[in-house]
Amino acid sequence: MLKTSRLARSAIAVASFLVAGGALAQGGTWQPEIGWGRIEGGRVSRDDDGHSRSAASVDLAMGYRWDNGFGIRALYISAVEPFKDFFNQPSARSFNEFDGVQATGYFPLATRFNLMTGLGLGRTSLNRGVPGDHQELTEGVVSAGLQYNIVKYFSLELHADYLARTHERNLTLLAEFPF
Repeated sequence: MLKTSRLARSAIAVASFLVAGGALAQGGTWQPEIGWGRIEGGRVSRDDDGHSRSAASVDLAMGYRWDNGFGIRALYISAVEPFKDFFNQPSARSFNEFDGVQATGYFPLATRFNLMTGLGLGRTSLNRGVPGDHQELTEGVVSAGLQYNIVKYFSLELHADYLARTHERNLTLLAEFPF
């Protein structure tokens, strides 16, 4: 059974309540997002010299943005390293995934450009270097991005995330489909 801290469960419950209540109180848009990028930092993976390496990443998110520019989103970040077990020693520690919730703000810069900011909390899963042995941590996430609205129902965003406890940095190109 997956153990989640009381703080993380409380944050998820509050976020769900805010989204449901806000969606009924005023207008806004749902924002599904999918992205591909690079993640690097403290625990993505280590080479034989102990240096951190980068890995490809997949990002998925579903959010709600109110008409005033503020919103909330659930996000998932995963490192994609299909051959890491073939090339690394079995004792290598590595980052698996992060999932959490985030409060967001979108601030207009020009006609089609927005600055996106986010602050949230979630769970990180790490391999500990022994098959079947992993560690789960609760940590904060800080995000920023530059969004370009191509048409009403499609946007691209150059997006950066920083995981505060494990020091992972994720740079992604997100495709967004607001409705």
